[in-house]
Amino acid sequence: MLNVCFFSGDVTRNGGTERVSITIANELAKDDHYRVCFLSLVEQKKEPCYEIAPNIERHALGKKWLSPGPAYLPLIPKVRKFLKKHQIDLIIDIDVVLDVLSVPAAAGLKTKVLSWEHSNCAYELGIGYRRVILKLFTRRSDQIVTLTPGDAVAFQKEMKRKDRITSIFNPATRPELSEGIRRENWIITVARLVEGKGFDLLANVAKEVLPKFPDGNG
Repeated sequence: MLNVCFFSGDVTRNGGTERVSITIANELAKDDHYRVCFLSLVEQKKEPCYEIAPNIERHALGKKWLSPGPAYLPLIPKVRKFLKKHQIDLIIDIDVVLDVLSVPAAAGLKTKVLSWEHSNCAYELGIGYRRVILKLFTRRSDQIVTLTPGDAVAFQKEMKRKDRITSIFNPATRPELSEGIRRENWIITVARLVEGKGFDLLANVAKEVLPKFPDGNG
């Protein structure tokens, strides 16, 4: 059995990274080959926003939120103790900032570190402390996962790594449609209304896509 830990800032939050990680964790937990758990820096709510499978344990390192910086240093031995106690084979850092904890904590252990990038390379390089973590810690992780092939190439260039970088699109659960409901030609996007999400591109996308499915079977 493979012991997999999803490492989060706070898995009880209602962000997209939490939703995606919980979706994947729940699916892995259905397979008897995996034992899945969540480790958070803190849990600021009693219950997570998104439902977590009952056979997935949740753990937290503390009760007070810590911003990235010197306050992270005392957490490294705590993470290492957790990895050893729970015999973690793979720790998945839901935010690459957490590499600053997991990479040194896993040094010399059997634990592999996977850095899961939910933003893009340009964003990470544009923020000082994130850029430092990328250069010093993320480049030493066992695997980097990005959202797009383009970002995989960008990370290869910035990390000066020729392998162990791949891209995996975010998963989404498909709702079941009741019988008798007619499918329409809809293009749906769900995200914050900010420039980086690209809502301004929807009109161009619709112009290209909708004419290809005039019968409603798109």
